[in-house]
Amino acid sequence: MSFSIKDGKIEVNPFVLPVGESTLNLMGYSKLDNSINFDGLLSIPKKLYEANQKQFNRISRKIRCLALTVLNGQIYYLMFR
Repeated sequence: MSFSIKDGKIEVNPFVLPVGESTLNLMGYSKLDNSINFDGLLSIPKKLYEANQKQFNRISRKIRCLALTVLNGQIYYLMFR
């Protein structure tokens, strides 16, 4: 993970975290006043999403979920801020 410090922000360059069968892409910044602003994209295999749909829906209501997209009927992408 690489980052830079400028204009009072610690800016984190995009990076990828494997999370079990899923992948989480994150980027954003933290300010010295403790505020944060990160964008993320979570790719979830279809069978994992369908088996845990209630939990994913509950999480998406708690975070600022921007979109849920299906690619080729196999991967679900959950975009959040």
